[in-house]
Amino acid sequence: MKVRRDQDEEIKGKIAAALRAAVDKSPENAEGVAAKLKISTATLYKYMNGDLIPGGQILWRACGHLPIVLDKDGLHPPRRGRSPKALKDEAQYVLPFLNESVDGEKVNCHVRRKDNQYVQVNLRIKLAG
Repeated sequence: MKVRRDQDEEIKGKIAAALRAAVDKSPENAEGVAAKLKISTATLYKYMNGDLIPGGQILWRACGHLPIVLDKDGLHPPRRGRSPKALKDEAQYVLPFLNESVDGEKVNCHVRRKDNQYVQVNLRIKLAG
């Protein structure tokens, strides 16, 4: 059994609060959000209550379907008033989820750790035509 640390509980709480806020702001109900995230409604409620920590694929989908952003500051609602230029000037984003995969109809992405300094990213995008 995995031993949970205090930091894990803090992260779990922040993710739960961010997901709750994003689902509340979403035009869809919890069932619709769960369907878009490809999880059950019960699992969504476990994430929103802080009973479970969602994996990288779920967070990836959440950022695509909900008003929520995952960046170096954590999971939070999008900030207003920031220009695209301001985003380009920030430090490069660090991938917190290594050895993750995302599969869809148009995108297939695999991220793997190669060593302490490098990750390997394989990205396949299906183009129209």
